[in-house]
Amino acid sequence: MIKKVSNKLANWLVTKSYNEDKYEIVVFGLEYILSSIVSIGSILFIGWAIGLFKEVTVFLLTAIPFRWLSGGAHSSTFWGCYWISIITSIGFPLFSQYQLFDIIHSEQWTIGIALFSSILMFLFAPSNAVHYEEEKSIRLLILRLGSIAYPYLWYLVATKLLDDSVLYQVSMCGLAWQTFTTTPFGYFTFKRFDRLKFFT
Repeated sequence: MIKKVSNKLANWLVTKSYNEDKYEIVVFGLEYILSSIVSIGSILFIGWAIGLFKEVTVFLLTAIPFRWLSGGAHSSTFWGCYWISIITSIGFPLFSQYQLFDIIHSEQWTIGIALFSSILMFLFAPSNAVHYEEEKSIRLLILRLGSIAYPYLWYLVATKLLDDSVLYQVSMCGLAWQTFTTTPFGYFTFKRFDRLKFFT
């Protein structure tokens, strides 16, 4: 469905602009934009429907900017990515309602989590293979430095703005999940998920 709509829109756009050589690039961009709108819209709607809109929003606001910088594992299909996004973006806020990690809501633990995440970013980010086509580029350097710095920015925001322990835990889960997706274990998990034909 997303691919069909993207192809039709791309055909219309390249015809209007007389830029047919850009067709593949336009299709790719439209697929990314439309799939993101569908995924994020679904997540926010479900979060609102179950009374966790604020928690889901905090999770997304933590994980998405981090993902832009660090990259990370993807499912091989749109529906695989869609269901992983739904499960994690709704599951972590639901799990955080139990407040099992109240002990972690302390400065020492927060610094530790940020430091551990930065070390993993130093080792693995940016993780998407596409970034390595320009191995010595300024863009790659910015993404790498941004990935390493992001957990510390998260630490500053989390300790100053998130007084609510549930929102803090949700945000921590967003940071932890995105960190996980950049590691070899994250890629292994996504590959295993792709084998579940029900979701993909």
